[in-house]
Amino acid sequence: MIASLLALNPYPAPNIPSAAYNPVTPDDFAAFDTGCPTGNNLSTSTRFRNRVDSLIAKIDHNFNTSNMLTVEDFLPNQAQPQDSTNPAGDRADSSFDIRRRFTWNFTYSFPKWSGSMAKLRNGWGLDGTLNLQDGQPWQLNYEFEGDYSGAAEGFDRPDVIGPLHYSPGNPAEYLDLTSFAAPCTWGNSFNDGDADESSCIPGTRHFGTEGRNSLMGPSFKEFNFSVFKNTALSERVTLNLRAEFFNLFNHPNFSNPSMPNYIADIGTPDLATGRHSGFYAITATGDVGIGNPFLGSGGPRGVQFAAKISF
Repeated sequence: MIASLLALNPYPAPNIPSAAYNPVTPDDFAAFDTGCPTGNNLSTSTRFRNRVDSLIAKIDHNFNTSNMLTVEDFLPNQAQPQDSTNPAGDRADSSFDIRRRFTWNFTYSFPKWSGSMAKLRNGWGLDGTLNLQDGQPWQLNYEFEGDYSGAAEGFDRPDVIGPLHYSPGNPAEYLDLTSFAAPCTWGNSFNDGDADESSCIPGTRHFGTEGRNSLMGPSFKEFNFSVFKNTALSERVTLNLRAEFFNLFNHPNFSNPSMPNYIADIGTPDLATGRHSGFYAITATGDVGIGNPFLGSGGPRGVQFAAKISF
């Protein structure tokens, strides 16, 4: 999948001295109607409902596979191309693209019982939701390290120099950064002592080969479950009690690596080699990443109790 995503960046990296380069400004690009999203979608669903006497069972499942392509997204560092003279070169998976998603919903009401203690024994039920989905695309950018492409655009990305290695179960080492390097030939002896563009050999600076949104974020898995009881207090008054368990199995769900700041800064390359080292870490769970701690999807197990009287 990653190889196919990288192939979506087919344009050659230009080798143009910055003095001769006159890019379109971000304000100019904002006037272009070049988002042009396209997508493909396939959905299947199954619904089962059975009622025998007082037994009610309802099961819904939905599987969705889709692909959304865009030139730009309304997110920092993805709303502008790294080469504003060739915005089509940044056409790739949308930041909101979720390739596969499976949902399963069920409700089950237990049969009614007669005899003693009927109000205590009757009205019980279970329901739940299972959600499984692929991760969303993202990318690495240079934020404040240097103008490595020489284009003065401010949206540079690194070169990909090796296979990509992910560690989905280890957010502190999610992506191995040794597969990336500054987009130029490194080793200018007349540098200023910093690992910025002054270390690039003149004439070798170019746009990075890492494609827009060519990286993949972690998947999402969550099962929510509840137990409920409906009790008729009178002909017109009903008491509903619920115990709800969000992320019942406490499965760790991590946010897209660019969240919560909408920035995935790769950092400074090694001064001696121009290559990157270490790992890119995910710093937030899904609920924190979207700015809704605990209450949003992707947080740790949560339990809540509710009571409702209907009349």
